[in-house]
Amino acid sequence: MGSSDVLDLFDGYNDTTAVLKVQLQEPTAGAYKIRAGLLDNGATWHYTGWYALTNPEPGEGWNAVELSYQALADDGAITLWLNGVSQQSLGQMDNDTRTLTAVRLGAQNIAAATRGTLYFDEFESRRFSYIGTLREPDLPVAEPGSEPGWEAMTYSYDPAHPHAV
Repeated sequence: MGSSDVLDLFDGYNDTTAVLKVQLQEPTAGAYKIRAGLLDNGATWHYTGWYALTNPEPGEGWNAVELSYQALADDGAITLWLNGVSQQSLGQMDNDTRTLTAVRLGAQNIAAATRGTLYFDEFESRRFSYIGTLREPDLPVAEPGSEPGWEAMTYSYDPAHPHAV
């Protein structure tokens, strides 16, 4: 990537139109930066600011990138979290026609000369609840509670891949 190159890490679509994205920028001042954006009904993109990712040594850490996205008339919103901390919210967007029907995870819109490795440990999507960061591998697995109208599910973790269900 060149100094001004930006690539999409995650795109959310309404049919074939990208309406949500997370972008990565090449390191400036020693750190990669990330931002999120949403497309309003008038076809204008709105972006959060750029936020630096930590740069852990290989195998010694990771960055959690989380989004909350709402498609609503005059009150749509996006919030970007990094490592469990809310970085920025954009609200009062008119994007009710921009609901999500599909997503793509992985490097997209890449310049021809781009080289390198991009790692993803986990992807999780929910419609109605906060996800939160991954649990530490040595913590016991929580047992699901019983809620009226909910179906209890039990998941097990593979010790070889402690962050994958």
